[in-house]
Amino acid sequence: MSTFNGTPIPLGQVQSSYSDQMATALAGQLYSESDINLTDSVLVNEANGIVCGLGVISAVNTTARRPGINDTSISLPAGSEAAADFAGVVIRPHTAFSSGENNAYVKDNWGAMLLSGQRVGGRVWVTAYLGATVGAAPFWRIKTAVGTDTTTPLGGFCGSAITGVTAAIAATGSVTNSAVPADASTLQIGSVTYRFKGTMAQAQDIKLESSLDATMAHLVKVINGTSAEGVDCYAGTTTQAATLLAAYNSPVLSMTAVTAGTSGNSIALVETGSTMIVSAATLTGGAAAVTTTDTVQLTGYAKWGNSATAGNLAKLVIG
Repeated sequence: MSTFNGTPIPLGQVQSSYSDQMATALAGQLYSESDINLTDSVLVNEANGIVCGLGVISAVNTTARRPGINDTSISLPAGSEAAADFAGVVIRPHTAFSSGENNAYVKDNWGAMLLSGQRVGGRVWVTAYLGATVGAAPFWRIKTAVGTDTTTPLGGFCGSAITGVTAAIAATGSVTNSAVPADASTLQIGSVTYRFKGTMAQAQDIKLESSLDATMAHLVKVINGTSAEGVDCYAGTTTQAATLLAAYNSPVLSMTAVTAGTSGNSIALVETGSTMIVSAATLTGGAAAVTTTDTVQLTGYAKWGNSATAGNLAKLVIG
């Protein structure tokens, strides 16, 4: 007598006969029950389980003790998949679990049936997020980090691409002060060189006070365009308000480019004297906006069998 050392898989009820009659239209339900011959037995490898009717990826466990039963596992897409990574659609079993959102799903490490993407002609009901157009290849959602659509779940199918934009990032820079600047020391910001003077004498002179905080307060007002000539600076001193904005949290003067993107990375920062240390020779960290897509189109792998409005069921034809 031999001892079984494999992993038991609770498969639930087993159906032994299948008709050619169209099945009940539920997400993950085979369009025709006879299409069960086009499905594969797989193992769910997803911590929260997988909702029936979603598209998944698969992996082969080469050390499985029961080949053909627990050697292929399925999971939701991770975000970098191509159409060729589409493994198929999770089929709704006769005894599916119900998720917190009241959707039928299969638990992690439980057996499931997959209408395989390698088969040809299999048909299954799925939710057509963003609608469906008969004959068109559906879009399969592989990530949700960028797109603005919040209705299509990871692994869901829709009739149009889901794109999103990662916003541009503004460049920043700082000046760390160790003491009150020396009289006549300078700080260049962009193309303007400011001079700290106890007795102001020319444009670009900033009032030098006996305390660091009071001196920096004058400079912040000049940069932000709220200064008073003769009080904070000499007449004709240039503001930077159109280019960047400043804030002071002793002992650090922080600056942020007004326009997000890479242009702020060219704003110069140059100090003289030993009391000021700039973060870099220019502002840094500015980045342009990036448009990305959260979906791949399953051209050659699947198509819509009928048209549907957003959120309704549609027939997905594999192959």
